[in-house]
Amino acid sequence: MKTKVIGLIMIGLTNLMFAQQNFLAVNDVSSTNLNKKKATIESNHSFVNAVENYDQSSQIKALRKKMLEFNIEDLNVYSENDPSNYDIVLKNGKNKIAVTYNQQGDILNCDEYFYNVRLPLSLQKEIIKKHPGWSFVSTKYHMAYEKNKKVKTKYKVLIKKGEETKTIVIRE
Repeated sequence: MKTKVIGLIMIGLTNLMFAQQNFLAVNDVSSTNLNKKKATIESNHSFVNAVENYDQSSQIKALRKKMLEFNIEDLNVYSENDPSNYDIVLKNGKNKIAVTYNQQGDILNCDEYFYNVRLPLSLQKEIIKKHPGWSFVSTKYHMAYEKNKKVKTKYKVLIKKGEETKTIVIRE
């Protein structure tokens, strides 16, 4: 009960604060109309060129497509006169993409978190070659993008052989 009261007080106080950025969380991509007008991929060509990988999981590609098509002008908090950045979170199950758009809809930075996605074939072959007889149990994928900087990706792969398990971390 005490935590609920404190929570309500904190929510009430947040209305009194001013922020430099607006924030919106989209909980379920499949049931939310993300945009009426599609933003062009050309406006985010630096993002597309930096993260383009033809051998990625369809889960990553699908949620990333929603992110690229997202139109900030459809947001209730969008204002042409306010040069704000907009933080958006797109979710599909446990997978999520947290992205910051500027007022023009350009992607400034992005963090992607995916669980139990298919590894790129080249990574699968590398792990199988180094660990023969081991089987894949689970994967975690994180990608951090910041405009005009190098993309950082990390895979954490849990493999198993009998009762023994290993975690392999691959950074690209």
